[in-house]
Amino acid sequence: MRESNRAAAADVAVSKIHVTQAENDVILRVRQLYFNSLIAQLKFEAAQQQLKASEMTYQEDAESVGNGRMLEVTALEGHAPMLDAKQEVLTQKLQLHDLMLALDDALGLPLSTQLVLSADTSEAILSLPTREECVRAALAQSTWVLEAQQAVTKAKAGLAAARDAYVPDVTGLARYSYQSGVPLLVHNFGSFGFSLTYDLFDGGRRSAETKVARTALAEAQVNLDKIQHEVEVAVESSYDRVEQLHGVLDVAKESLDVRSESARLADRRIEQDAALESNQAEAHAKVTAAKAGLLEATLGVSLAQADLMRIMGKAPR
Repeated sequence: MRESNRAAAADVAVSKIHVTQAENDVILRVRQLYFNSLIAQLKFEAAQQQLKASEMTYQEDAESVGNGRMLEVTALEGHAPMLDAKQEVLTQKLQLHDLMLALDDALGLPLSTQLVLSADTSEAILSLPTREECVRAALAQSTWVLEAQQAVTKAKAGLAAARDAYVPDVTGLARYSYQSGVPLLVHNFGSFGFSLTYDLFDGGRRSAETKVARTALAEAQVNLDKIQHEVEVAVESSYDRVEQLHGVLDVAKESLDVRSESARLADRRIEQDAALESNQAEAHAKVTAAKAGLLEATLGVSLAQADLMRIMGKAPR
């Protein structure tokens, strides 16, 4: 009975671990959809600005053809970028719509719900512990490791229960009686004793059950060692990805600074009548695209950190 209770307790613990895994998966899924929707919104805005710049360029080329400063074939070549920009706007709009539908579905909201997403990423990136601390935390708290440990506990309980089959069944008894039908005998008397049951010959059943239980325990232990190794590798790989994405984030910040400076110079040239308005619009479109790239890099780091937290058995918040 005690070993059966141990096995049942292990099953309950595994069920709780599955609940934690499901919660962490839902949290990570919502974060992914939320961040991807933010990125899609900014990319859609950048595509719209690029389309506006392409239309202005095409209009300026058409005016140049009318004034005889440009050949018509050259103006036609400028029509292709405008069509590409229109196609990009439609593509980004469709992608944004699909992501918003998926986000509504993940949140359990009606699919027609219009969400206003906050673009504040000031707290998106966390301060992670060292690589060694992450590995130790994952080996101690990872849901996969905990589940494998419960499997070992259950297998140990099964082996102990199989060995208990060799223990004889001992039953104690006690009885108190009263009789008045036979006058020669005492009226009140008691009796007590015990019985012992043991199977001398069982055809090797107990030995086979013990071998099966011992094999199940060995398999559970091997599986635990395997999962611990896989979790350690997963932490190392995820930590490497976080560090690499930090490099991408630095490049995205530098790119935004360069695009912002180019847009500022374009504004100055417009004020001095030294550039076309299409050049200014295109410069600002590239700034928006750079902002989208920076947001994508920032949220990429955040998602990588969230995935690392999930591997460590923590809620990816």
